[in-house]
Amino acid sequence: MKKLVIFVVLTLLFAMTSCTPGLNISVEEDGEINYSFSATLKDVVADTVRSFTGVPESVNLFNDQQIQDSLTESGLQNVSVALPDLLSVKISGSINASSKKDLQVEDRLPTVPGAIILASEKQAANDIKTLELSLSKKVVNQVLESLPVETVEYVDLLSAPIFTGEEISSLEYVELIGAIYGATVAKALEESFVEINVSVPSNVRKAEALFSNCNTNISGKSVEFVMPLADFLTQNQEVSFVVQY
Repeated sequence: MKKLVIFVVLTLLFAMTSCTPGLNISVEEDGEINYSFSATLKDVVADTVRSFTGVPESVNLFNDQQIQDSLTESGLQNVSVALPDLLSVKISGSINASSKKDLQVEDRLPTVPGAIILASEKQAANDIKTLELSLSKKVVNQVLESLPVETVEYVDLLSAPIFTGEEISSLEYVELIGAIYGATVAKALEESFVEINVSVPSNVRKAEALFSNCNTNISGKSVEFVMPLADFLTQNQEVSFVVQY
């Protein structure tokens, strides 16, 4: 089953978090890719989810075994899922180094084509490598089609244009969420950001977010991408993050 929960869906499930939902990706010298994700739902969002899904207050909103099975089935290795409390999740795992060392361009997660691409090329005496992470509408919906019913129900609560295909602005979307769930939830959405941190084995030569409203910060071997969640959920363009090193 094609499931890339760590890169797309969990970011959406924790749409209005008490702190910026963080996705960390680390590329090793041999091409192995390690990742970690953590987030905590705000109480007001958790209450809304429970009221619409009927999940009791004493039960965690997320199933750690289901998440772990989904990630493992997608081809990820060393998957670890922890639920520190009823509203939080911490996930880590890896994608093994490729055995095809002579490839110039490789799709590192074939179950979701285009989601993670690692390329290499020669420039003078240098070996230049490029990591591209795609969170485009096509990739997100490809993931959604294969998710468990329970997860899809949570995503449906967002009524996000990225899933519905409706073309509205981020401001209109925040107003829509306010009309459905109230001003407190709308404010939480308006103040939420998606943060993606990428680290590579050598100094970053160039980093670029192919998304109009995203801050990119380079520091040595690391890059931080930060974008408003409402903008991401209303995207009508290709969204990808490119790091060259």
